[in-house]
Amino acid sequence: MRRRIISLSVVTVVLVLIFSLSALSLKISQIEFDLNMAAGTSGIFSFQVRNPDTTPQHVIIYLNDWLRHPRGGHIFLPPNSAQWTMPRQFISGEEFDLIYEVSFRPGERIRLESTYRTASPTTEGKILGSIALDPAYIGIIPDIPVAAGIVMISRIIEAISPAGNSFTVRLRIRVNENFHGLVINETFTRNVQVTPLESADAIFTTVDRSNVDWLTVMPSSFTLAAGATQEVRFSVNIPYWASGMYWGMIFVRGSPRPAVVDGVGVLAVARFGVKVYTTIRGTEVISGRAIGIDRPTSLNPLTFLVAFENTGNVQLRVSGWLDIINVRGETVLHIPISNFPVLPGSMSIFEVIDQTGEQLPPGIYQALVVFDYGGAALVGMARGFRVR
Repeated sequence: MRRRIISLSVVTVVLVLIFSLSALSLKISQIEFDLNMAAGTSGIFSFQVRNPDTTPQHVIIYLNDWLRHPRGGHIFLPPNSAQWTMPRQFISGEEFDLIYEVSFRPGERIRLESTYRTASPTTEGKILGSIALDPAYIGIIPDIPVAAGIVMISRIIEAISPAGNSFTVRLRIRVNENFHGLVINETFTRNVQVTPLESADAIFTTVDRSNVDWLTVMPSSFTLAAGATQEVRFSVNIPYWASGMYWGMIFVRGSPRPAVVDGVGVLAVARFGVKVYTTIRGTEVISGRAIGIDRPTSLNPLTFLVAFENTGNVQLRVSGWLDIINVRGETVLHIPISNFPVLPGSMSIFEVIDQTGEQLPPGIYQALVVFDYGGAALVGMARGFRVR
């Protein structure tokens, strides 16, 4: 009996407006670079951008950070950012704080350019307060303007570590009018380590292993004639202290093009993400663990939610299986788990589904999920359940 898993997909093309892939008006020769380099070295790489359309296009190249969402898909962040997302209703008069610690390498000078946006009504603005992580700014409370908008966010630098390379920062949020949904981005001039200390139930996201600081792309923009091809080159400069894997994305964005969505003519923008992984040769740590298997979320079809965590410092390609074992110790179902990627420090949560339509007879069973992540041993987890 053959069964399959609904697995995570890797999406490398993102459209500002979704439309038929046949309407894409740029072609990219390579959408992923998996580079293995030594610490302290550099290299130059390239890919081709082609315009198969009959009209010229203006192309913009820029860098972004990204993560895979544990349940699939991608999360995109401005380079060197920490993000707090709060998809809830806010009531006028609310006040609360977000507190985080930010650490960086000794001798670096870090500045901030930070923004927020609300969902409904849609507004955006800048965070008030100190714009640099500097001892001179500790304890300074920014002036709050009279006309502060529907929400006011101010930054206070509260403390510094004895070594001078770690600061505690407080973001104070004051709600002036009712609104829904808030996203805060703290964007730093270099990659830093941000640790949330108080998140007020916000969803916190950052990329600890970004390599965008090491990438330089040339050219950053150009115009492609109809049928023409342009080489895009990027250099990678690995610092001497690096270890494990780091990653970033080079975005290639074309001109707005006419498209039809649900029978309506619109202008759509194609945006391609070229992933750049850099693994530091000789520093790889391969480690992972199973962190969850729930009781069946459905018996028809038989469905389990499982989770795997990458506890090492390089990306893992994980596969495995899920066995259903009866009280006599017999394996009555064997469901293969297709290969899926997990970034270091991340987890993958997904459904394993038996597609045969067969029903388990009443009884007590054990579900055993086993993962092969390329390490010295397999890892797994079991969960008992009953079919009535």
